[in-house]
Amino acid sequence: MRIAYDHQAFCRRPYTGISRYYTRLFAQLPLTGDDHAQLFAPLHVNALLAAMDDDLPVNKSITAHWYRRHPRLMRPFIRHISGQLARRAIAQWRPDVVHETYYSHQSSAPPGVPIVLTVFDLIHERYPHLFPWYDRVLIAKRHAIARATHIICISDVTRRDLLTYYPRNPDDVTVIHLGVDPAPPRSIPFSQLPPQLLKHISRPFFLFVGERGGYKNFAEFIRAFAASHPLKHDLQIICGGGGAFSPDEQRQLQQLGVAKFVKQFNGDDALLHMLYAHATALIYPSWYEGFGLPLLEAMQHGCPVIASNAAALPEVAGAAAWLISPHDTEAWTAALETVAQSEAVRTQLRTAGFARVAEFSWDCCAAATLKQYRQLHRHCINQ
Repeated sequence: MRIAYDHQAFCRRPYTGISRYYTRLFAQLPLTGDDHAQLFAPLHVNALLAAMDDDLPVNKSITAHWYRRHPRLMRPFIRHISGQLARRAIAQWRPDVVHETYYSHQSSAPPGVPIVLTVFDLIHERYPHLFPWYDRVLIAKRHAIARATHIICISDVTRRDLLTYYPRNPDDVTVIHLGVDPAPPRSIPFSQLPPQLLKHISRPFFLFVGERGGYKNFAEFIRAFAASHPLKHDLQIICGGGGAFSPDEQRQLQQLGVAKFVKQFNGDDALLHMLYAHATALIYPSWYEGFGLPLLEAMQHGCPVIASNAAALPEVAGAAAWLISPHDTEAWTAALETVAQSEAVRTQLRTAGFARVAEFSWDCCAAATLKQYRQLHRHCINQ
């Protein structure tokens, strides 16, 4: 069986969660016998793809050229040219299955070849008012979903939402959970953290990871923190990634009197691992998530998790996180205070987290995905 992956996930930004999924999936795919997998990204801008080990097994190959330095305005052109080259190369390679890695109007698969598509969430369909600029992508998404022979969803919640917004035969939609990267070596002591962290971290801290706007519900977390005198006296908040604070965020922090307690850092995975390892807890109050991978990343580092009970977060966290309504400020304040003040509660969450994260791996994700490719290929042969 010959499995092709197209260019789309690798032509948008240097680092994305979607490109991480596909690089991990490709690397862990347990091919056997006459199986062969090839990833076609003739031109791309993705550092995760560029960092993949050149020493691939003989049954895996990558066709890719990394445009490491380029103006952002060049990315649509890179996507267009890469798409033309990838479609031509995939057709010449004659795959049995094509996994399209994002949404586009035009198929990457030759006529008659079954298409697999992974759908990560339906956030734009659930909250369209938050994404007024997203109409063009939604049109491409509709085309991609309509032509897909089989769809993989990363959670039961995503599958349910997909069937609500894009009705189709439920047998053609499978849930395969994401994996989590192996834990890095034991974290360095707090005193040996990089200077750019040490000079801003003077207290135990809550960690907030990634984007903060809209459905990420950062503002609710800040209100809950600001409502507690003990929290303001004893803790601070570190935001990992997500960019500098917006004017609205700065205004809220100033009005609530907590600006001096809240810091933001951009950095790589190594920096994020350090923050997970030393945080009092990860705070994840989203209204909606298709999965919620940071929950597992935190658990893997022994970081307690306080998260909302919305969408897929309970599915991922199980009983290993403190789950709260994303709209209940008082409950958030109480949970933050309890976790900050009780070593016993933190230990309980930490222990439960280690057990929970052991249930998720990229090996399992890749094996389940390969099984789906095989079933799809056999079905097409037998038709």
